[in-house]
Amino acid sequence: MLGFQQPITPALQDFMNAQYAMLNDFSRQAFQGAWKLNELHTRIAKSAWDESLKSVRQVAVSRDPYEAVSIVAAQAQPAAERVRHYQQEIVNIVADTQVALAKTAEVHVPNAGRTASAVVEGVARAEKEAGPAARQKAAEGAAKAQAAPKQPG
Repeated sequence: MLGFQQPITPALQDFMNAQYAMLNDFSRQAFQGAWKLNELHTRIAKSAWDESLKSVRQVAVSRDPYEAVSIVAAQAQPAAERVRHYQQEIVNIVADTQVALAKTAEVHVPNAGRTASAVVEGVARAEKEAGPAARQKAAEGAAKAQAAPKQPG
């Protein structure tokens, strides 16, 4: 099992918390958009079902084929209007979700950038403090690992 050689620094903890908060808010906004689309689909499906039943009942009680055709033809324009309205609602939901995601990014990206910079500065500072001696020791360890005879497997 692999473990961390060094403890998690406060800067790294802040960075991970900022990333978690940003992803959590993005997920929440995306889920709300999906929820709104689902509600729209459900509402439209119920409406289409009700309109279909109404049309079938009217056709069933029609007296001749011409009357039935005129009933069906009369439904074409309202159906087209409902489709256009449905498309517009989808566009509105997607646009609202996009705006919400952009606002979420505006809120979280500056903090994520600051915390990432703090992590990089901490790593650079630790590397500088470790100095050339630690790098030399690591290089020697790598050279010994490569020079060791390989076991036939």
